[in-house]
Amino acid sequence: MRPHVQGDRMHIDQQSIGLFRSQGGVASREQLLALNYSARQVVGAGGLPRPQHEVKIFDRWGKFVAQTDSFWPNGYVHMYDGFDYHRSRRAQTERDMEQRATMRSLGLIVDEFSSRHVFYDPAYVLGTSREGYSRAQQTSFASDSWNIG
Repeated sequence: MRPHVQGDRMHIDQQSIGLFRSQGGVASREQLLALNYSARQVVGAGGLPRPQHEVKIFDRWGKFVAQTDSFWPNGYVHMYDGFDYHRSRRAQTERDMEQRATMRSLGLIVDEFSSRHVFYDPAYVLGTSREGYSRAQQTSFASDSWNIG
């Protein structure tokens, strides 16, 4: 399930996309893993360093904030949403928004991507990721306001 590059376009294989075409959007752990795996392949093929996965973020007092999908030690974070799963449940949507806002308030650079972005527009994911990673590299973030576990 590796993306490949043709000119300035990157493509995800049809097996990964097919896994997401079940009714109800992201309905299984297997589908979530396919989304995360494919997104990681996109950024890896684009030359970004390998991130850590499913990293838990805590504030300076040890309170749990969020679990990231991908995390780079410079303070850059990816969050992937299987749109139907995350956005069809109001309470989940609100939790996601609060967690991401809290991570940003702690100084982390957080980018969010949907399954459509990953599978149908990987060039957008890569371009946004390069920009976000670069911002995190240039930003003097306050790592004393958060920690990972």
